[in-house]
Amino acid sequence: MDNNLILKTLIGPDVFGSAGQLTPEQAKQFVTYVTDEQVVLKECDFQQITPFKKEINLLGIGSRLLRADKAGVTPTGIDVTPTKKEINTVPVKLISDIHDNSLDENIEQDKLVDTLMRIIGTQMGNDLEDLAFNGNTASADEFLQIHDGWLKLALSCNIYDHNGSSDYKAVVFPGMLAAMPNKYKAKKTDLRFYVAPSVEEAYRVQLAGLYGEAGGRFMLNDQKATFQGIPVVAAPYVPSTHHVLTHPLNLVYAICIAAIRKEIQRDAKAGVTSIVMRTRCDAKIKNDEALVLSYNA
Repeated sequence: MDNNLILKTLIGPDVFGSAGQLTPEQAKQFVTYVTDEQVVLKECDFQQITPFKKEINLLGIGSRLLRADKAGVTPTGIDVTPTKKEINTVPVKLISDIHDNSLDENIEQDKLVDTLMRIIGTQMGNDLEDLAFNGNTASADEFLQIHDGWLKLALSCNIYDHNGSSDYKAVVFPGMLAAMPNKYKAKKTDLRFYVAPSVEEAYRVQLAGLYGEAGGRFMLNDQKATFQGIPVVAAPYVPSTHHVLTHPLNLVYAICIAAIRKEIQRDAKAGVTSIVMRTRCDAKIKNDEALVLSYNA
């Protein structure tokens, strides 16, 4: 008897694991699948929260704190400005249709479930990193309407108008760095230029042309491109017209781990099983002052 025929007769919703809310262990593993293959979600402040909402509290120091300790002299007050931002997650879902004839009859059930969850988690990660950068509730694109992303939120941060320049070494990156307040440049190697892959590639070509034979390592080897020690990171969902300079932990992405659910719908007649993953998510920038957005304004 055909092994594929045997497989199809045995397939039911239970083959794909149990439905409902994921256990804490399952949810943690699924989130690992979501972030593992991503460029920015893997190094940003990726928060796994339980409530749907959460406050981010920042204390801004408006002046120097140290005072001379003089007898009989009352020092002036300290200007400490509290800033609050709210993570307010919104519901999202990802639907995957698994066709019976696409399954390998040699995969044991426990490995099948893990393989499918890894594939689904990676796809959700792709979509979330896209949404994290490009989300815009005013967009005509239904996907981007889910929530505002970092690029839209960054419009209230430091702006550097690159006027369409593609001279990254002499114009764009120096201009962005100059727009960053000095107090955030103490450890420049901890910052990141997040750019489109095409921009990172163009910068490599520029470096290779400037440094001759020594610059060839940027083209022939996997030499990391930097500017003044700051890594230039190719982020696949950043548009080629926009560039971001910030510390990765200044970018917040939150997923409500308590809201991660798996639903399974079986259409035996069509030989298709639909797996629906649900959760809630949101994007925020912690400190507007510590980010520079560059685009052709």
